[in-house]
Amino acid sequence: MNTNELKATVIIGKSGVTESLISEIKEQLKSQKVIKVKILRSAREETNRREIAENIVNSTGAKLVELRGNTFMLSR
Repeated sequence: MNTNELKATVIIGKSGVTESLISEIKEQLKSQKVIKVKILRSAREETNRREIAENIVNSTGAKLVELRGNTFMLSR
């Protein structure tokens, strides 16, 4: 499957990166090889998108496949 066709299954909102968000990403990565995460503007007010993606990668042990615009792809 082309990564551009993949729908975002995780959306980061104004609460930012929380423990429940990390848990959800870990659960999704157990059942899927690649997931797409979308960062809403409200989540980017205090930090930038690269820092958000790196924080999630460090917390989940996933690999950052691609960071494009306000979305990024993670793989197990």
